[in-house]
Amino acid sequence: MGNQWVLGFHLVILSMFLVATKYTCLGAQNSTRSCHERERLALLKFKQSVIDDFEVLSSWVGIDCCSWKGVRCDGVTGRVVSLHLRGDFSNYDYYEDGYYFESGYDYQDGYYLEGDKVNACLAELRHLQHLDLSGNNFKESQIPEFIGSFKQLSYLDLSYAQFSGIIPHHIGNLSNLKVLDLGSNYMLMPDDMAWVSGLSSLEHLDLNGINLSQANNVDMAFYMIPSLTYLSLRGCELSNSDIGLHLNSSKITPTIEHLDLSSNSFEGQLPHFFQNMTSLTFLDLSDNYLSLAWNSGNLLNMIPSLSELHMSRCGFHNYPFSPTYLNSSAHSNIQYLDLSWNSFEGRFPSELVNITSLKFLDLSENLLNSPVPVMPNLLKLDVSSNKFEHIELVGIWRQCHLKELSLTYNHFGGGMIGPSSNTSECSHYTLEVLESNMNGLNGPIPESVGKLNNLRVLSLSSNNFTGSIPKALERLRSLEVLDLFDNNLTGPVPTFLGKLTELDLSDNQFSGSIPESSGRLTGLTHLNLQSNLLTGPIPKS
Repeated sequence: MGNQWVLGFHLVILSMFLVATKYTCLGAQNSTRSCHERERLALLKFKQSVIDDFEVLSSWVGIDCCSWKGVRCDGVTGRVVSLHLRGDFSNYDYYEDGYYFESGYDYQDGYYLEGDKVNACLAELRHLQHLDLSGNNFKESQIPEFIGSFKQLSYLDLSYAQFSGIIPHHIGNLSNLKVLDLGSNYMLMPDDMAWVSGLSSLEHLDLNGINLSQANNVDMAFYMIPSLTYLSLRGCELSNSDIGLHLNSSKITPTIEHLDLSSNSFEGQLPHFFQNMTSLTFLDLSDNYLSLAWNSGNLLNMIPSLSELHMSRCGFHNYPFSPTYLNSSAHSNIQYLDLSWNSFEGRFPSELVNITSLKFLDLSENLLNSPVPVMPNLLKLDVSSNKFEHIELVGIWRQCHLKELSLTYNHFGGGMIGPSSNTSECSHYTLEVLESNMNGLNGPIPESVGKLNNLRVLSLSSNNFTGSIPKALERLRSLEVLDLFDNNLTGPVPTFLGKLTELDLSDNQFSGSIPESSGRLTGLTHLNLQSNLLTGPIPKS
């Protein structure tokens, strides 16, 4: 009996201990998860220092700053570890008179914060791991030096934020940083890039649009960051002398997988440092004048890991291709090749047929006019804006395996004839997108288009097609976009509209009434029937 009493007493004491422990732990957990007062006050000071016309920080009220939009705290300590205040900016690029331009900023749309500078009160957030102030307007102020004091920071994005002046060398203190994006701050003028040597954990570096032409030690970005996999130096006004003459290929960081050097001032043959980039899969050299003493085939041979290569607007003529280098065994990984906006003239570079791994080929904006060979593994081909005189040269009915084909602006003239009797017709077509706009094609749209039964997009605008829309299009069960704008088509608007999402029949001579079935196209998001001869009421939808 006594033993039972003692045992019962012990059980009661144990239960009380467990309850107390649970209460204490929960209480401690709740208290540590709540916002720290000094960090809350720092965030409120930052809020007061910016103009917030779009009420981005409207939730920043009350005691618990961990619940505020854009703020994230550690679940145990309650310290602010993430401040994500990315603005919603609009930015666009354009091409004019042979040159590539970036427009810079357009803050008319979207939402953003505006301030004369980044308030120093944010230095109180000593435990930050993630900081994103991109897409806001800091009015050409300098990047604050105190950012270099965030020792735990692993992610820093200050892109598109209108910073100017030098890049503070203190950023080099951020040894835990994995992502650094300072891109598209077009008024930054770095004096020295040696600070990158301190970023021992960095994997992603984006300096797009920053003028590095006056900066010392730019080449350190290539060999002093051991973990780097992504490097973008697009539009940095670099030349061969900035990285080519001093850079030893054996020093190159071999981990780089993505390299963008487009829109710079490189000329002639690029340095041989590529040969040590054994992990490189993406390379963009567009908008450089590389035609002198250059062989793109040699580049492919030098970097067998490469799967995507962009060399648009490089001033190439026919001679960069050499059968010696372009053989299927040497280039089994290249899948995406962009050679648009060059000066390839006359014959189609048939050497490309040997690159059997190729899936996407862009040869638009050149001067080609010879037959396009069949490339069995190719999925997407763009030969728009060339000098093909007949649509047969492209060989729509020979390209059995293509999924996307763009022929726009070649001024073919003549009819869009179907496969001839002596053509080796495909037993099955995989084509999903066919674009042949502004080509001067005339006559009827051939019934054979109905054989392309996988088509999702058919765009034949701004031609001279006549007659009615062929009944064979009814077989295109997957068709989503039909664009026949600006032709001379006649007859009624077809009733077999399937599951179209976009339909443009404007600027033709269609007559009669709009079919009732068009009002039942629940997926239709764009419909244009203007400038026709239509009569009667508009169907209810």
